[in-house]
Amino acid sequence: MDIPFYKPFDIAQLAPAVRQACEQQLNTVYEVDADSRVYVDQLIYLAWLWANDFVFYDERDGMHWVDGRYEFDNGWFDNNIIDNIYSEYELDKLVPLLREPAASTE
Repeated sequence: MDIPFYKPFDIAQLAPAVRQACEQQLNTVYEVDADSRVYVDQLIYLAWLWANDFVFYDERDGMHWVDGRYEFDNGWFDNNIIDNIYSEYELDKLVPLLREPAASTE
């Protein structure tokens, strides 16, 4: 498997239409409001990591892990493993919204 190029993530740089679409989707499984902004940002970040191949499956333990170049604080989610967070919040529906074009190697 090819390791993707490192890409920084800045939620503030997300296109407003993409952010709105993500929030609308998340609102179907979680109440999105002004008080939940940081929580929602974490969900969007995890979906972005997944969308851009910065989450890997480890066959030895049967779980997914975030690429070591990135940090994801699952403490916001009662320390659930990312597989459970991905499933519970239906992040698979955000992945197509957050997938970025592959970086050029030229």
